[in-house]
Amino acid sequence: MNETGAVLGPSARLEEAAPHLLAELLRRCGEARIRVAGTSMLPLIRPGDVLLVRSLDILLVEPDDVVLFTEGARLFAHRVVRVERRGSGSVLITRGDMHDHDDPPVTESRFLGRIEGQVRDARIIASSRTAFHRQRASASGNWITGLRRAMHRSAQAVRSIRG
Repeated sequence: MNETGAVLGPSARLEEAAPHLLAELLRRCGEARIRVAGTSMLPLIRPGDVLLVRSLDILLVEPDDVVLFTEGARLFAHRVVRVERRGSGSVLITRGDMHDHDDPPVTESRFLGRIEGQVRDARIIASSRTAFHRQRASASGNWITGLRRAMHRSAQAVRSIRG
């Protein structure tokens, strides 16, 4: 049952648990991949793209970064339009590229990580227009290089299976 008392099937239960599972994965591993279902970031991010998410301190987020956060039981990847410093912390003001209104402020408790890259059709997508495509540190560059190699090996395996 969910908080409204409705009985949920297996896929609905998994969907409801997804934000919590992803948050735990990011906490333990520091990075994760997630497949996009929405259209709020078109044309840059398309349904079916895989986003590469890296956990980091909310204080390191800058305007134009694309971040992953929760809103209830849903996940959103939206662009940061501004960062507001409040006390010793930060609050992110975000907006989907297709929207003309800001999202509710993203607090540290709802913030999951920054989008560091994007995979589409088994290819790393790069764009100098957006902050999440920049290599922010050598560790990030090494991570992307490792992902690129792993994806190349996966594509080779798929081709060999197909014959």
